[in-house]
Amino acid sequence: VEQFRMAGVAERCLVDDVGTSMESSFAKARSEFQRLGIPLDGHMVSVYTKFGMKAGTFDYISGYVIPDHVSIPSDSQLKVWNTPSSKAFHVAHLGSYEHLGNGWSIANAHVRGQRLKQCRGGTYEVYRTVPPTPQSQLLTDIY
Repeated sequence: VEQFRMAGVAERCLVDDVGTSMESSFAKARSEFQRLGIPLDGHMVSVYTKFGMKAGTFDYISGYVIPDHVSIPSDSQLKVWNTPSSKAFHVAHLGSYEHLGNGWSIANAHVRGQRLKQCRGGTYEVYRTVPPTPQSQLLTDIY
């Protein structure tokens, strides 16, 4: 995977509420990008930074890929996250976001079965196509 940098809104939500929570986070990120005059031409990305198994919560950042030269002011609501070039296990999911859990299940089963070492930097989704693309044609890369 090539290195990339993203900026987005960090949130925590219950696992069952991740879809609606991310919609809200993307709306906040879009608003902040517009306020700061940052173009919204990068892919949409969600990074899962922590999973609270006992509490059933996800900590995540949802936003957009940004070029290295874009600076984010310290008083912004946006949090910057980046990943270096590295080897990564990849699952391409085609279909509704409601079924992304199936892609994650496949990825996790493969990683466990092959005893692959997982990176501690965060797992993430890159949304290659977004609505108004029909749900059956939504392409999401899971890493």
